[in-house]
Amino acid sequence: MRNTTMKDVRWRAVLIVILMAIFFQTRASSKPVPPHAGYPINYHRVAYIASIDARSILIGDSVYGIDENTQFNLPGMLNVSSSHFKTGDLVGLLFRKDAPKVVSVWRLTKDDAMLYWAEHRSQNTPPDR
Repeated sequence: MRNTTMKDVRWRAVLIVILMAIFFQTRASSKPVPPHAGYPINYHRVAYIASIDARSILIGDSVYGIDENTQFNLPGMLNVSSSHFKTGDLVGLLFRKDAPKVVSVWRLTKDDAMLYWAEHRSQNTPPDR
């Protein structure tokens, strides 16, 4: 069995501290990358569409107003018609600050949502699907 000296223990401790500092510095300085070109990094809400029509979108048990100014976005295609969206689609929503109106709807893949939820653990968790 190898005899570990106090000098070896200190050297290992210093090495671990240096490696941890490099890891956390790299992690803190890296900027989040949106899942698709033109997409935001954060959303006010991420969930499945329960229903959608020309005037509102139902997410869970919450109804949000939409209008002709609401932007609908797909990966690779920004500002498309709301007809591209249907019940069961996983979306990220951005709201107006002064009213519960949806400014934009962003279709997400399950991988996009999992990355979002991993970075925002304190917010709503992924629904079962």
